[in-house]
Amino acid sequence: MVDLEKERKAFEEQWRLLGGHLLYVEWSTDNMYSLSPAAKVLNKNDQISLFNTINTAWGLWVVQAKQNKTVIDSLKAENIELQKKYQHADTQLSDIDGHYTLLKKEVEALKAKLEQSKKVWISVDFMLPDEGEKVLLAIGDEQTVAEKCRVFGFIDSIDREALRTDLITHWMSLPEPPSKEAQGDGDE
Repeated sequence: MVDLEKERKAFEEQWRLLGGHLLYVEWSTDNMYSLSPAAKVLNKNDQISLFNTINTAWGLWVVQAKQNKTVIDSLKAENIELQKKYQHADTQLSDIDGHYTLLKKEVEALKAKLEQSKKVWISVDFMLPDEGEKVLLAIGDEQTVAEKCRVFGFIDSIDREALRTDLITHWMSLPEPPSKEAQGDGDE
């Protein structure tokens, strides 16, 4: 479900960045904008135009947010399905010697697809990671690994200090650590 309060804040920020202002409107309990008392200085046509414009823009914003949420949910579901397929294929690989080469190719293809699905930058304005999830954060031109925390927002994984959340723009899931097989067995 889309967090309307979070979406409203992001919408208002973009509204202002695009040259709009909120002097003559206020948020109502109907999840839309109504004219504020200050709007009485506007003529009737300007009031109607302002009301229609901001609520149409808000409605389109919500539709896009819901579509984005659907896409992210679909990617997460696909990710889970890929993990299940990978686990199943990996089990089959150890059980069936005769099909080792064929299954190995399938596993590698699934791993690549799984890794590709994780390498998506997500705006913090759109969605935040789950609490306790370690993620890669984009802070300006830099990147750091941090853990999502309920109290402080994000905690740096190295020095365990709280990060300034207003500087964080995007995040992405971390890849799985390398397996022993990928690291080599150290006999060489």
